[in-house]
Amino acid sequence: MIRQATMNSAILAVAALLVGAPQQSPVTPSFELAARKLAAPPTIDGLLAPGEWEGAAAASPFIQFEPERGAPAGTPTRALIAYDATHVYVAFELWDPLPPTAQLTRRDADLTNDDAVFLVLDSHNDHRSAYYFATNALGTQTDGRIANDGRTVDETWDAPWQAASQPTPQGWAAELAIPLTSITYAAGQNQTWGVNFGRSRRRTLEISFWAGPLENPFRVSQAGALVGVDVAQPSRRHRVISYGLSRLQEGASDDWDVGTDLRYAVSPELSLYGTVNPDFATIEADQEQ
Repeated sequence: MIRQATMNSAILAVAALLVGAPQQSPVTPSFELAARKLAAPPTIDGLLAPGEWEGAAAASPFIQFEPERGAPAGTPTRALIAYDATHVYVAFELWDPLPPTAQLTRRDADLTNDDAVFLVLDSHNDHRSAYYFATNALGTQTDGRIANDGRTVDETWDAPWQAASQPTPQGWAAELAIPLTSITYAAGQNQTWGVNFGRSRRRTLEISFWAGPLENPFRVSQAGALVGVDVAQPSRRHRVISYGLSRLQEGASDDWDVGTDLRYAVSPELSLYGTVNPDFATIEADQEQ
């Protein structure tokens, strides 16, 4: 009886300790970066020169989207982001024991089939719409717009921006420069923009992102945050893109088509588009408001 009473007392004591102990809440990683302005714009050549990206916010490590969703990325990646009065700048440092694999050279190709990097930029911080920009180890460009929290992707949208990639001793690197005149955004002081960075590695069929694990590669609501953005209305509000097409056929006269696409930024959040004799292969498609 004494032994049974002693055992019961011990069980009650342990139970009391467990009840009284503070409950451990799951740790949620904070995907938040402080926006930084660069004193001088970097040279977009794929080479991260010493001091060129000093002060830029750094995003690392990356989390797999596939094949093992939620697992750490197989190789290290670090993304850097900064801005100035005219551009958003992004750089990637990609570690890889083997040379990168890239074959695609056509603009707007599906770069997930190459070693490539991705930027998702929710410049209105509405957690539903965003722009995406991607480049592979050859410097090929892909861009588009995201709506409905990743359920709708407009691959026909094109904008002028710069990208360059280079091999490095540890793997490869890429640099991007996106003009503020190419996007619409929430202007003002201390703005928050949504942001995410991704990487595809062809050799292992791996796709990873900084903020995650994601339900969808374009899930804007699960992106991280770039806080403290201070940008004003861009000084240049217009953009003109002209084109010319020629068709040559033996025994027939030459056939020429010319046209112009126009964009005017009424405000950082509203743009007007017009076209003269449109080239339907490159015309931009905009969501109706």
